[in-house]
Amino acid sequence: MLILNHLCELVYQFESSIVGFERLPPNKLLKEFKWVPNCSSTYCIRCGATRRPLETTCSGCCDKRLPYRRVIRLDHYAPPISHWICEVKFARWEAMGRSLGRMLGQQLLMTVTCREHRPNLVVPVPMPFVRRVSRGIDHARIVARGVADELGVPMRRPLYQRGGSTQVSRSMSERERQPSPFRIRRGAKSVAQARVLLIDDVLTTGKTARSATRVLQRLGASEVLLGVLAVTDSTPSCS
Repeated sequence: MLILNHLCELVYQFESSIVGFERLPPNKLLKEFKWVPNCSSTYCIRCGATRRPLETTCSGCCDKRLPYRRVIRLDHYAPPISHWICEVKFARWEAMGRSLGRMLGQQLLMTVTCREHRPNLVVPVPMPFVRRVSRGIDHARIVARGVADELGVPMRRPLYQRGGSTQVSRSMSERERQPSPFRIRRGAKSVAQARVLLIDDVLTTGKTARSATRVLQRLGASEVLLGVLAVTDSTPSCS
């Protein structure tokens, strides 16, 4: 995946340098692809993994205790959404990030029908400062802003992440052994008794989401839901 991400970045930088190159508006592009988000019945709402045909329980998470209550996703990590996510992250396509965020918000409204369980606060998974500066975009924050606008709830950033290598540069065992990089911002507003929707771009092993969720729970969040644009199906997301 690391090689793919670097290749995507080089391609998008080359395309952006071409005179006259212009992206289609996100809404028009989504219509042209005739792409629609997954129905919640096609994936496990506990861990986000795609359900196998005739599967009634998810073998990947049935014996796991997950700190977040449920997962809302748009799709599994494959074209075309994987390409769009790469463009948001590496080519700074903010408009697509906001559009996908609004679609994720719409998915949540259709999936979580009970108002008492809908989130009243949106929190993006924070990006390390150095990585944010080098890429020129905080993609999770962009997506979270689109979600918050669609839900009509505030977005807050009570966490920060210490610097480190990207997830794709680590093996699965290294990701699990890595201590939590998340810390509480000085002067962060309280999330006590809030139903929080934690936003990230891709769910792979679930290590990042679990670590961030536990910090939010220490801050007093009454409930945490996880919203992601895509879930990788090559490995169980809750392993």
